[in-house]
Amino acid sequence: MRNTGFLSIDYQAAGRADEQWLYLPKLHRVTRVPSSGKADSFVGSDFSISDLSAKDADSYDVKLVEASVTVGDENCWLIEATPRTAALKEETGYERTQIWVSKSKQLPVQLKAWLLGGKKAKYFKATDLRKDGASFTAYRMQMRTLEGSDLLSETLLEVLSVDNEAKDINDSDFAQQRLDQGI
Repeated sequence: MRNTGFLSIDYQAAGRADEQWLYLPKLHRVTRVPSSGKADSFVGSDFSISDLSAKDADSYDVKLVEASVTVGDENCWLIEATPRTAALKEETGYERTQIWVSKSKQLPVQLKAWLLGGKKAKYFKATDLRKDGASFTAYRMQMRTLEGSDLLSETLLEVLSVDNEAKDINDSDFAQQRLDQGI
């Protein structure tokens, strides 16, 4: 949805809840996403608010499933992450997640997440990986929701442009009041 804005403030301090804000141009207003709504769909897509937020690795049991596995042309680590608490499972909406991370690009290129209840899973695929400055960016991201082998829905996000080395960005650009002003 063109001109939709999303701001996620991820706090490092223990006990301080992260904040997410959403600007929907049709409503012409900024609304706060409640902590209990992170597992919900992001603007009707297969992505959740939780999918778009930073994760605290200390809140997960993490294990290396495979040290070397290939996804397309990418040599990857296959990592499994399981939320340590029932509250985190509820917040994210996931029982566990497997993530394929490109060794050369240091970027997740594929993901499988088991939704609570065990009947559905989400599959993420990042393609069109481009180097922008010092880091890589996925310009095409696909999320599919399946129940067994049945495709329930699918969302494709395409990035139009990235400027990882922009010089004219300051702290005020990352404020809830800035969301409705656009880029």
